[in-house]
Amino acid sequence: MAPIVKLALTLTPVNDTLTWMKHFIQTTTASQHHVNGKGMYQSLSDGAAWLHGFFERREDLASLLDKQGGKDKAKSRIQEVSTSRAQEDYVFLVRNFCFDRAFIITMNGRIGIGPSNTCKGDTVPVILGGGVPYIIRASGKYWNLVGESYVDGLMEGEAIESYAKGMIQEEVLRFI
Repeated sequence: MAPIVKLALTLTPVNDTLTWMKHFIQTTTASQHHVNGKGMYQSLSDGAAWLHGFFERREDLASLLDKQGGKDKAKSRIQEVSTSRAQEDYVFLVRNFCFDRAFIITMNGRIGIGPSNTCKGDTVPVILGGGVPYIIRASGKYWNLVGESYVDGLMEGEAIESYAKGMIQEEVLRFI
């Protein structure tokens, strides 16, 4: 998982360690905390416990955490959230929801998971009535469906809100 953590730390803004941590944990578990019979905050605590242990073992990656406050302060903030020691519950969710999936980062810096055959240059649309964002690939003037994805910041109607505010436009997609 080290390459994924490194990628997430280097390609996404880490202005606030706890916000980054929340986005990372929700993405790697597809926000499916209820599978373990837990609430979101308990699952965040489980994930924080795993991340804290990870950064204890990987000082090289911990230094990427919070360039403003320093890695020790960042690790301390993560440890404060990790009231649980149930790292294995977080690991179970990650293995379940990330198996045969690709970790993705959009051009806007959103992190997510998609099909394992997702490629650089693929597009992440929110298709009206679809329920989840998808990964699609251009093929001339048509599109191929690659599969479903989880993209942090697009899972709770944010794209529809942006559309309603005129920030994004509706587009017709033609699939092969």
